[in-house]
Amino acid sequence: MEKYITIREQIKAKNIEASNLSLRKLWSELQMIRENGWFYQPFRKPGENRVYIGRCNFGDVSFDYKDKGCIENMYFENVKAGEEQGIRDAIRKARDIEDINDFYVRIDIPNQGTGICCETDGKTGCVVKKDRTSIYMQMQAYGAKDLEYLLNKKVVVLCNILMLFVDVFCDITSLETTIVPFREYSESLRALDTTEYDYEWVDLDELPTDRDGNRIVPVEAVRLWTDVAASNFNEDKVELLVNACRQFYTAKIMEKRCGGYLCDMGISNAVNSLMVSALEPLAVLEGVQPERCPACGNMKYSVVSNIKNLVEKYSNETFANFICKVFYGQRSKFFHEGRLLTAERKIDVCWPQIDIKEQTEMYQIQNTVNTNLSDWVGWLVRKVICEYYKGTGYRYPDRPCRTGSSNAPTVILHRLWSG
Repeated sequence: MEKYITIREQIKAKNIEASNLSLRKLWSELQMIRENGWFYQPFRKPGENRVYIGRCNFGDVSFDYKDKGCIENMYFENVKAGEEQGIRDAIRKARDIEDINDFYVRIDIPNQGTGICCETDGKTGCVVKKDRTSIYMQMQAYGAKDLEYLLNKKVVVLCNILMLFVDVFCDITSLETTIVPFREYSESLRALDTTEYDYEWVDLDELPTDRDGNRIVPVEAVRLWTDVAASNFNEDKVELLVNACRQFYTAKIMEKRCGGYLCDMGISNAVNSLMVSALEPLAVLEGVQPERCPACGNMKYSVVSNIKNLVEKYSNETFANFICKVFYGQRSKFFHEGRLLTAERKIDVCWPQIDIKEQTEMYQIQNTVNTNLSDWVGWLVRKVICEYYKGTGYRYPDRPCRTGSSNAPTVILHRLWSG
């Protein structure tokens, strides 16, 4: 009869970052022994300071902790006796080896009718070719398998940023990633011949391009991507910027993929609600700190107030009230109550009806995706990213990034206002 044993090894991680890094290193080491599959089913029994991860090809895996997020001991149960030493060695290497390797990576993005031209920030480079754009970056990982894991997560953020700044939808399956030598990486850092980026563009026909017609990704957007690529643990403010990009991307992709269903009940409401939700991370970024409720201990967030302050900063008080009442108000009704802006569908003639809930308003004739809203939200997210990285760019350290009502694109404001 085959003998099974339990392994316990001390880790003593000092923080959650060290714990997650230790887990990544451990799985890299286990993959070097043999392919490690998962029945991933994490849970924690109430009252226990032990987290059960699930079952892998080497046994049942769990860890305990004294402080939340800090692994104290790692456990492997139901381990075949003949595999004990290999697992113990893998755990100890993951715990004791502190070296993290530098990798230089090229991401090839197929051109979609027009190329992409990224300004360099001194750390992320770009080479534009006839059929593709190659983005170069430096990353730190424990090994090749760990790098593959990190890239799978980070290229999604790159796709989010490109959608926001150059309106390019990158199918992740079409992107090719390659480890390259340092020389190829360093040559990509040479400054490209681009014009200064105009952050006031709204319509796609105004999108900044270089003399060859390639759409420009500005240095501030590249800097955001560099922060994501260079760190495995994004600081809170960078995470909020990434979240805003992701919300914008999600709404745009949903709009593109729904096609002929955009006038169906609920779908257009979902797209509009997701689009205006992209303002929430930015409102948190620029808003006041939340308070803790003295009665229940939960955090109290004044999201609407923060969004109003955010919108007013880039437009005016009247328009901020309009956005919060019409778009953000409708978003809350849709997500919390399922209420539609209208239950009507397009027919040959208009049948006017009074809104039963509001009573002083009329139903709209049909549900539609508000493209003006996406234009304006995209403009605002880009402006906030510009402000955040203002002065940190390598090519244009003093490039102004204006804010305030006088610089809000009045044309798009008028379009939103008039519906």
